[in-house]
Amino acid sequence: LPRLACTEKDYDFNHTRCMQGRDGSGTQSLQYHWLEPIICDPSNSNSVPLPPAEPLACGPCDSGFHRDPDTYQCVACVSGSYADGKGRNNDGFVTCTPCGAGQAAIKEFNITNFDAWMPNSDTGCAGKCGSPGWRLRGDFIDSGVGHGLNVDVWFSFDVELYQ
Repeated sequence: LPRLACTEKDYDFNHTRCMQGRDGSGTQSLQYHWLEPIICDPSNSNSVPLPPAEPLACGPCDSGFHRDPDTYQCVACVSGSYADGKGRNNDGFVTCTPCGAGQAAIKEFNITNFDAWMPNSDTGCAGKCGSPGWRLRGDFIDSGVGHGLNVDVWFSFDVELYQ
């Protein structure tokens, strides 16, 4: 049987890591790819083409994190400092502010930005998986598409706890 033409339901997207753009600001791309396994025929004249990559500004770092000016990745503030999104350096990056005398930064872990996987994180899927694990969607994640019955989809990350 000939394969059917590809439609908008046959492709997905992902965000690239944040990097330094030509103007010195943080930039990333929204990139499109065919869902695997590819069951449609991308060369069919009736197939929709994959949309071109879209440049995007990097999203803000989560509370308690700042964007490293060398790697453009979000990293946690050192102990005794905090980032509330207000303090910025000359390059416009959010900076960590030292706590004042008699104050402490309460360590919380709130994830609101899903444009890149966190360091020391892992995702996967076992069984009849339609996608290889959880997917980054910008401001949320989802467990993937096209899974069969009885699959195990996981997302894990390491957290260091301090007293």
